[in-house]
Amino acid sequence: MRWRSRRQLLYLFVVLLFLAVVIAGLIWYFFPTSTCFDGRQNQGEERIDCGGPCAQACVATTIPLKILWTRVLPVATNRYDVVTMIENQNNDRGIKNVNYKIRLYNREGVILAERLGSTYINPGEKFTIFESGFETANQQAISANLIFTNQVEWTRAKPVPTAISLQRVIENNSFSAPSTTPKLRLKVANNSLKTLKKIKIVSLLTDEKQNVYAGSQTVVDSLEAGQKKEVFFTWPEALKQEPATIDFSWRLNGFEHNVLMP
Repeated sequence: MRWRSRRQLLYLFVVLLFLAVVIAGLIWYFFPTSTCFDGRQNQGEERIDCGGPCAQACVATTIPLKILWTRVLPVATNRYDVVTMIENQNNDRGIKNVNYKIRLYNREGVILAERLGSTYINPGEKFTIFESGFETANQQAISANLIFTNQVEWTRAKPVPTAISLQRVIENNSFSAPSTTPKLRLKVANNSLKTLKKIKIVSLLTDEKQNVYAGSQTVVDSLEAGQKKEVFFTWPEALKQEPATIDFSWRLNGFEHNVLMP
């Protein structure tokens, strides 16, 4: 009798365990835990798996990137730099990585040179992509364009704080277009409380009509909190004219520095 009772209890336990597994499976299937990757709009998201509590921003509510202009900058014989100005009008979202392609053309529209690259895009950022050293094999480059080549994923974030200040250092004859080696000197200061890395700084020279005709880029590998450093911009040959204005801009990857908080 005692053995029969144990066997009945064992059978009952197996049946209850089976029912528990079945019920748990049904609950998981029909009432899954809400996540940002479940293919459902079920936790206050703006669209499926985007917006609301999800880090991924919704494409439907995102303003497309604006490529404002692209300029070909002659540097030396058959050698050119290319600069493109881009604007992200979304102050609450950016892109961790986007691929692009730059092409140079002659007057007939024939492709002379091509380059692939990638970059990040911070929220609310108006910035330049500067690519140097295009060679065109004895042909004159007249125009260029930049296109993005992959489907981007927008991430909700905040703009990068103003952590860097730039101040041009002016010396007698420190910059002159007719000089065979024009050079600009700039003082860079880190006003934040943390070390900043891979700071890209671009200088653009414009004429009286505000057309960019020359530029240069340098990268500060690391700048500690409160640190100041001098950087230089140089050109291999004399420039065609004196600049009406000289503009400087900086940018860094806010996603890598963890300063973009969703």
